[in-house]
Amino acid sequence: VPTPRPEPQNLPTADVVIGDRTYKLMVADDPDERATGLMHRRQMGDDEGMIFLFNETTLRNFYMKDTYVPLDVLFLDDEGRLINVDEGRPLDARPTIRSDAPTRTVIELRRGQANAAGIEAGDAIDITPALEIADVQ
Repeated sequence: VPTPRPEPQNLPTADVVIGDRTYKLMVADDPDERATGLMHRRQMGDDEGMIFLFNETTLRNFYMKDTYVPLDVLFLDDEGRLINVDEGRPLDARPTIRSDAPTRTVIELRRGQANAAGIEAGDAIDITPALEIADVQ
C-alpha cells in the first residue's frame, strides 16, 4: 500500500499589499505552522504566499525541505521595512536562506514576485491584516 502524500497546510489568510500588488498570505503564527511552512505544496498562484510571524526578533535561517515551489523569501524589520530578499531553491534542505539583519516577520512568495511587485530594501509593508488574525506563539 503506497504511503499517502502529505497534505500542504491550509491556514487562515490575510490580504497584504506588497509594493503595487496584493497577496493572499497564509498566516503561520505557531511553531508547528512555521516549521511546516509551504512544505508539500506542489503549486502556488502568483498572488499567494505565507507570512511567518515570530514572537522574538533574531537572525533567521530558512530551508526548502519538502518545498516544491521556488520562492522569494522576504525578511522584514520590526518597523515592517524590507531588510532583504533571498531565493529558495526547491527541495534544498540546507538552511541557506538568511536574513541580513534580525527579524520576526518573514514572507514567502512565488519566485519573481518580489521583483514583480517592485519592492526594494527599505520599502515598508503593512502587515496589519495578518496581525489582526494572528495568535503568535
